Amino acid sequence: LTYILARSLRVCLGLPRATSSALVLATAKEPPVTILRIQEVCRNFFRLSARPLFHEILSRKGTNFLRTLNFVPLLIPEQTHWVQDIHKLPWMLPLLDINMNIPGMETKASVNTHVARTLTLAHLEQKYDDNIHVYTDESTKDEGSTSAFVVLHFNHWSSFRLSHHTSSTIAELHALLAAAMYIKNSFKANSWVICTDSKPALQSIKTLNTRNENMSLVYRICEELGEAIGFGHTVHLQWVPGHSGVSGNTQADQLATDAYTSNNVQLTPFTKSDAKWYIRCLRNRMSPDTWLKSISEQILLFLIDPDLRCPVHNYLSRRIETLIHRLRLNVAYTGRFLFRIQQVESPSCTCGHPVEDVEHIILDCPKYDQWRTRLRVGLSILDNRSFSLAKVLGPWPDLKSQKRASTLLRDFFTETKIVDRY
Repeated sequence: LTYILARSLRVCLGLPRATSSALVLATAKEPPVTILRIQEVCRNFFRLSARPLFHEILSRKGTNFLRTLNFVPLLIPEQTHWVQDIHKLPWMLPLLDINMNIPGMETKASVNTHVARTLTLAHLEQKYDDNIHVYTDESTKDEGSTSAFVVLHFNHWSSFRLSHHTSSTIAELHALLAAAMYIKNSFKANSWVICTDSKPALQSIKTLNTRNENMSLVYRICEELGEAIGFGHTVHLQWVPGHSGVSGNTQADQLATDAYTSNNVQLTPFTKSDAKWYIRCLRNRMSPDTWLKSISEQILLFLIDPDLRCPVHNYLSRRIETLIHRLRLNVAYTGRFLFRIQQVESPSCTCGHPVEDVEHIILDCPKYDQWRTRLRVGLSILDNRSFSLAKVLGPWPDLKSQKRASTLLRDFFTETKIVDRY
């Protein structure tokens, strides 16, 4: 399987057949077969965990399934299911007033921040002047998810962490649920408008799609708001553009950001998307170690990019990207490589150097001195590292520098005709 996978990747990257399979997988950032096998075991684990006889499967000691699970550092939430009791049928819930537009603003990207703030505040004042404004927001990072809401009129706020990392839409739905429960429990009937910057969350509430993985939360929100309306409250839901300077939205966003250290933790459903995220994180965490173990420290790739941070694609033509991959893996058609595969009688360079290898072509060969000087000056503008193979063919700290360096490298290879020779 590894050979078949590597062979297909050689074709995609334009590498010679003599390229090591381990180097091909590391360059293409492709998980090895061993990691793919573990990934599928974890996928089956999440799929079977919802079955009634799952505990019997876990009781079978000594199976490959359990051995693999014990080997894998799975960060599975303790509360994997969150079943909500249904008290009302979905079609018996009241229709909610949901407004997902701001007059004069088709999308947030269509106007600048100041215009978006002005249009939003004007719309809120014109349509919801007599309403109490409730702002909700969420925050999602690799370490978890948080939700928060704030009521400026009563100087009230609430924020909490969720039991595990989840999508931004589910985190926003939790904030809306907390706001709905606060409105329902208010003693005096009032008119409320809940402002959120998540259109997907509002769309989930508006459609009430029973096949949506967010349905349990959506149903809770509709039920809580339905009871609040039954108690005499008037509730509207309004979309507002995020990070546009609206005071309530800014405060809710800050509360959600600060809630990662909160002791207030709320349970959240473990959805199919959450399972995919955990499996993807596990694969991304285990693959680099496997790549590095399979690469010798004497390999040129390890010297150029010891942490394997080079991107697979550099926004260049296929010819240039293929050449870059060949140079990094030391399989470009230099005199040394052709001599190794017995295609030439001598590894020497036409300039008289005894060995024509990647280092000689990039750093030393006098045939390319004129263009090499231009490349050295261009790269020196980006940072002050010395001119080396790691600087020319290695990774850069940010995308902007990576694109600029790739452009300089493309010009160097094109003007020197290296792209045609190797």
